[in-house]
Amino acid sequence: MTRDHDAVDMTTTRPLTHTGLLKLAPGMFALAISCAVVSTLLSLVPLWCVYKIAQVLLSPLPDAHAALLWGLWALTAVLLRWLAMTLSHVTAHLAAFELLRQLRSRIARHLGEVPLSFFSQHSSTDLRRTLSDDVGALEGFFAHSLPDSICAAVMPPLTLIVLFIVDWRLALACVAPLPLAFLAQMLMVRGSAERMTQWQGMQQRISQSFSEYLRGIQVVKSFGLTSLRVGSLSNDIHDAAEWVAGFARK
Repeated sequence: MTRDHDAVDMTTTRPLTHTGLLKLAPGMFALAISCAVVSTLLSLVPLWCVYKIAQVLLSPLPDAHAALLWGLWALTAVLLRWLAMTLSHVTAHLAAFELLRQLRSRIARHLGEVPLSFFSQHSSTDLRRTLSDDVGALEGFFAHSLPDSICAAVMPPLTLIVLFIVDWRLALACVAPLPLAFLAQMLMVRGSAERMTQWQGMQQRISQSFSEYLRGIQVVKSFGLTSLRVGSLSNDIHDAAEWVAGFARK
């Protein structure tokens, strides 16, 4: 048994935080985060090169060779940035898939140790949804959002540093609207947590109703009932559609 499996066995019943999940594939996540930071740093290099090219061309004695050299540096930075970004996303996906594999193995191992009364209190639909859908939903965050979040966290301070180096007055002018931007964002996301809870609840109800419908499909065919007679599934789907339409109008 590998070290990762041993670690999973020792912590079978211990809840995992985001940091704990990252520790399931620490090397690949560290590489993904490092590449994301490097990609962010390289994204500022072409802008600095454009600034230097403008300085060279607007000087009393323009130097075409120096401008070309700065242009080559900018092109190199763009290519290296895309290489670092690609490596970051590839390693993040590999790390996320390894995380899902270990987490599902952990859950399956735990289900083999719980008493039978546990299964009488939790339907197979809930367990399947947890093992498949809920765990699978983590892939979107760790494979996509994690590198993007690192870039989003690193870019603003780096940009401000560069702006203050170039011209502190223009930097202050750029910073001035930020409080209004934060206020507008807070107003736009009001109630988002409650709406997300509602959406997850509707997804769970649809999943349960669909499983019940599949289990009763033999009865439906035997007695010639239509899907509309299975009211729970139909109502849940229509409620979800109305909720999405109302959310889109807002």
